[in-house]
Amino acid sequence: MRDTYADFTLRVERFVDTSGDEVVALTRYTASGPGSGVQLEGEHGHIWTVRDDKAVRFRCFHSHREALEAAGFSELA
Repeated sequence: MRDTYADFTLRVERFVDTSGDEVVALTRYTASGPGSGVQLEGEHGHIWTVRDDKAVRFRCFHSHREALEAAGFSELA
């Protein structure tokens, strides 16, 4: 992302513990379009699998809802 957007910023809004080896990170991003300068803003959801204090898998979703549903938290979506 930084190769495309010089000012790309990603903020974690909330972590959701799955009580297993996964954690859901609900994030929001901002950036400016290259060349145009158009402001972009949106959300992503990430599911990280952690074993032995190391990230072993990462999944990215286009929305908080998609990430929460994939992690089995449809009631929070």
